[in-house]
Amino acid sequence: MISDFKNAALSSLKGKWGLGAGASFLYYIISTIGTFIIGFPLFFLGLLFSEIMNVIASPTGDERLNAVGATSYVLTFVIISVVLIGLQSIMSYGYCNLTLRLAKRESTTIDDLFEGFRKKNIFKSIKLALLMSVYVFLWSLLLIVPGIIKCFSYSMAYYIMLDHPEYTASEALKKSQEMMKGHKFDLFILSLSFIGWFILGAVILFFTIGIPFLWIYPYYFTTISHFYLNLVNRDTAMEEKTVI
Repeated sequence: MISDFKNAALSSLKGKWGLGAGASFLYYIISTIGTFIIGFPLFFLGLLFSEIMNVIASPTGDERLNAVGATSYVLTFVIISVVLIGLQSIMSYGYCNLTLRLAKRESTTIDDLFEGFRKKNIFKSIKLALLMSVYVFLWSLLLIVPGIIKCFSYSMAYYIMLDHPEYTASEALKKSQEMMKGHKFDLFILSLSFIGWFILGAVILFFTIGIPFLWIYPYYFTTISHFYLNLVNRDTAMEEKTVI
């Protein structure tokens, strides 16, 4: 079954490797530049405000000002995390859109990478990522393993939202959990089968500035898209049997 998904992905990418690599490059560049443009100023302002509070508090001995300074550190970290998660979610929405369209053999262009920036999708994709991050974090407090399991439970949420734009973020997460019942280990094994490619890419990373990942990422995510489509087909078949 694993080889079937991989072969299907290779077939979908035939003649589209340039598109996949180009999308991966833009995904990396936009995410990285966005991180610096948005994250650095916020970090600098938060740090500056904290230091000002500490300087004022030092001669006066006002503990409240010290508390304000410490709180600003925490708030800065939270704000930066939310902003970066939001940016990453918008790009992930577009990347999943592109690889899903490749898997469906639909007409696909580089414009599909920017689907998350459309007005109707931008807030939904951000809300989806924030909810997912909060839920995974809370489950991870119980130990690392529950958080990892939840990552797999929510892994189909972007694809579901792409196929069902009428869904809210919460509905997409709920549907993903239902869809992944009994299939989380399957996805884990499928992801594990790429470990060799990721290790090879990491080793070559230092000599090629991560160039191998421009081809590894579309291969991996198109494979996951085929995994999702297989689950959709199974659910549809089961619903038809139930009706009969």
